[in-house]
Amino acid sequence: MANIYKKVNTDLITGTEQSVYTAPSNSRALIKSIHVYNEGAGDAIVTVKITSGATTYFYEKKTIAADAHHEFITNILILEENDILKMLSDITGPDVTISLLEINRDDQNG
Repeated sequence: MANIYKKVNTDLITGTEQSVYTAPSNSRALIKSIHVYNEGAGDAIVTVKITSGATTYFYEKKTIAADAHHEFITNILILEENDILKMLSDITGPDVTISLLEINRDDQNG
């Protein structure tokens, strides 16, 4: 088993739902932080969803003022194999940083 710490960065674009992270088929992911900073000119409505199998679940929706930030995780979010973390913004400008730990079943010594 291997533990892999990762950081994912992305920018959100107006009206485009982005798959920002997908848990690998051999792993679980413990998401510690979804930090969003809105460098856009106005308020941004940011939505976070999780797709598991054929079903998409709403996680949180937040209005973030210009030049402000929001932390979407207050504890740890667990994603199972092949779960997809998706995000959407109504404006271009929010910067996203995700910190997570992948726990996989692969042996990294071989």
